[in-house]
Amino acid sequence: MMKSDNFANFLNQSKNCFFVPILFFFFCFSFLYSQESLPEFVDLKYNQIVFPGDSSAFTNFYRKIDELQLNKRKKVSIIHYGGSHVQAGYWDEAFQENLQNTITKFDGGGVWTFPFKLGNANTPPFYMYYSTGIWKRCRSLGKEACTDFGMNGITVSTTAFTNDFALAIQENFHHRSFKTARVYHNFNSSYVFKISRGIEVPCERRDFPSLGYSQFEFKDQIDSVAFELTKRDSLDSTRFVLYGISLISDEPGFYYAGMGFNGASTQSYIDAIHLESQLKTLEPDLIIFSIGVNDTHGPNFSKSYFVTNYDTLVAKIKRVSPNCAILFTTVTDNYIRRKTPNKNTLMAHEAILELAKKHNAGYWDMFKLMGGFKSMSLWVKAQLANRDKVHFTSTGYRMMGNLMFEAFNKSYYHSTTLKKK
Repeated sequence: MMKSDNFANFLNQSKNCFFVPILFFFFCFSFLYSQESLPEFVDLKYNQIVFPGDSSAFTNFYRKIDELQLNKRKKVSIIHYGGSHVQAGYWDEAFQENLQNTITKFDGGGVWTFPFKLGNANTPPFYMYYSTGIWKRCRSLGKEACTDFGMNGITVSTTAFTNDFALAIQENFHHRSFKTARVYHNFNSSYVFKISRGIEVPCERRDFPSLGYSQFEFKDQIDSVAFELTKRDSLDSTRFVLYGISLISDEPGFYYAGMGFNGASTQSYIDAIHLESQLKTLEPDLIIFSIGVNDTHGPNFSKSYFVTNYDTLVAKIKRVSPNCAILFTTVTDNYIRRKTPNKNTLMAHEAILELAKKHNAGYWDMFKLMGGFKSMSLWVKAQLANRDKVHFTSTGYRMMGNLMFEAFNKSYYHSTTLKKK
């Protein structure tokens, strides 16, 4: 891995404005959470992937993992859609860590990153963005509403005359390097967008306007990258829009993309006009849907509306990847304004089970696993959830990731054709 001295200086200067040190670590499920150490309200009989309909899509997905282990394919792509649970990063990080260390022993593949920090939002702990200029965040929420959403359902944009930005993988992340960076942006001809002069590793650039990204392939594996952005005319008011950066390793492994942001609902991703065109470039093998908490807090929530929205999203996914496997996770228990148990979660739970059967998908019942209706208060008392009774603590999210992996691994183990160890 390589990082230039000039780029290191840029990062050090930027950290004065943006960097908040975050230390974290993960262990395999068997070491971190034995059955004896789990809280008694966690009901492990629900910790399984259930297939109420045809499971052939998952059989094909597990076959791809076998091929990855046998070096017959280079990557398997998993995309996880959700809200703030996914944006936090801890749930996905625990799941990814176990995938890499337990199933394949490969640490290649790649990851999706989004510049939350540039939009004044909390960033997952395994990467950090930096910038010299001002960016504007846009989500399909309230005053932020706009129409130019990418597959992440959120964007950042700038009108600055010059605005350099950079991305660095944190040292404690298991995906330690990448060889290719795909920058998804709007190809605004008013801007000159290029790799930073401080990057000393040779790279080849290729632009794919029809696919929505510029690709930078480096000679060596690196752990950070910086870009320069300059407007041709200072009086031009148009925006450069950044949808995110995909980091791809030259080594085999799982490619994992956490697509989630605070406040996201099913409607948020339906409104993402670039969702299909951009998602297709990631070639998804498995889509995990964990959207629903924000839907259940909506004033006009209904089971039928929830199902209809998910039907629309599944249809979009099937157009992108007809043979893609789909896993639904049930909506976690939550409260309204900290005091009132959210009864809408019961309807959402029924809806997810019906959707899994209708679309021949699997489901992981986190709602029942965590203890069911009103169980969030128990998670708060155990310091596994925040006092808002909606979000979890970092420890709680890691527990979720480890539990989901255990369920996933059991399902894969029973399906794989490889010799059992």
